[in-house]
Amino acid sequence: MPIGEGWDLPPDAAPWSSFHWFAVPVTGSLQLTVLSERPMWYVGHFHEQRMVPCPGQGCEACACGVGRQIRYTFAVADWETRRSGLLEVGQQNGLLIQSWCARNGGLRGMMLDLSKAGRQRQSRTVVRYVEQEAPAWAMGLDVPEVGLALYLTWQKSGCRVPEELRAAYEGKAKAGGSEQGGRSRSPRSRAGLDSVPARPHRG
Repeated sequence: MPIGEGWDLPPDAAPWSSFHWFAVPVTGSLQLTVLSERPMWYVGHFHEQRMVPCPGQGCEACACGVGRQIRYTFAVADWETRRSGLLEVGQQNGLLIQSWCARNGGLRGMMLDLSKAGRQRQSRTVVRYVEQEAPAWAMGLDVPEVGLALYLTWQKSGCRVPEELRAAYEGKAKAGGSEQGGRSRSPRSRAGLDSVPARPHRG
């Protein structure tokens, strides 16, 4: 294990299970470059003040009558800190981002500006496309593995992890999979905007 002085750590020194989730600020905006070539999506609930995945049959939130939402998750890089991490948006903004892919030549490298429509944390998120070429430093970053990030985040918070995600990442997590492991890979049935159903299926 390397050793050094000061506060700055080398990129590979972070704990393997640490993923940074970007939150849109109430004031100002967040400027990001998308690193993913495709998003991951999941069906979830806003339940007990947080988003949780819907595991389908036996879902506690479904039993409580909580509505279901489609959520999109992307690997991104922050312009200010030059840090990579994850961003999650709802279906409306996800499809808006999809509509910009042709204009941008794909999802990867898309530049986005995100802000809140109001001054409350739960205010609607406004996403704007930035007509600008992605910087070389962003395109050279290691891409966080979105599926592994979701698995570890939900596992740590005590959520019931959807079976297909558990099957795809449980072994990798136990083996100490790294978020610095290159391009992210997604379970085929949960990857991509084009595969999203018009309405979430009931579990």
